[in-house]
Amino acid sequence: MRTLGIIVLVALIYVVFFKRRNKSRLLTFKQDIKISNIRLSPPNGSTLKAHDPVVVKFDYNYSDPNTDLHVWAKVLDTKFSSTYEGSMNSMSPGTGTISRYVYLTQPGKIDAINIVVKNQEFEEIYNQRVDTQYVFEKNSELQFLAADGDGSRVVSVSFKPNTPARLPAGTRVTVNIEYEINTEIGLDIWAIPETDGNMTYEGSTGTQSGNGMVSKTFTVSEPGTVNKVTILMHNAAKQAVLSEEIDVDFSYI
Repeated sequence: MRTLGIIVLVALIYVVFFKRRNKSRLLTFKQDIKISNIRLSPPNGSTLKAHDPVVVKFDYNYSDPNTDLHVWAKVLDTKFSSTYEGSMNSMSPGTGTISRYVYLTQPGKIDAINIVVKNQEFEEIYNQRVDTQYVFEKNSELQFLAADGDGSRVVSVSFKPNTPARLPAGTRVTVNIEYEINTEIGLDIWAIPETDGNMTYEGSTGTQSGNGMVSKTFTVSEPGTVNKVTILMHNAAKQAVLSEEIDVDFSYI
């Protein structure tokens, strides 16, 4: 009985120490990341039309962690619908410059844009708020595009790793999507896992048109399951042209 008590005590000490160490590690990451010289284009306070992008450009410097990081410019206020650029080019240790866009898809205001940084496990390790005063008005030019792309379809979907699979939490899954798109303007495509756990999927990285294949990624960063992945296609007016559920079997440990 005494031995069991000692084992439990040691386990508790380990858990507390491990959590504190991880928390301290995350704080170290945040302290080491320096973001400066933030530039907004068009100028802060401009009046735009819905779907007109605001480009956020900034310089960075970090050495710890010694690994590439994912970074986005996001509107975290969910009062208005927004779209942000995916993390196509990562932040690499040292110094550099990153550019990301974000915009509202409907009339409204952007009071703040957040520069969000995540590690390879898609855990948030940095978040900097940039106060803004952008006003977005109705974009009547996009109204005629509401039905653009109708009839587009998904030809096939494959996964890497293949499904079914038992994966460590934080494993990135690549979704290869073969498509036939019925518009020269092109459609945005996403692959979104359905899960109650913490997850991240690849944001907008440009439109696809004609017949071809595109790869999208998602990551689930905590234990759980994914039984469906939704393939979503939006046109230039941000209308859903296609939403198709794909059955999968991913278990995260």
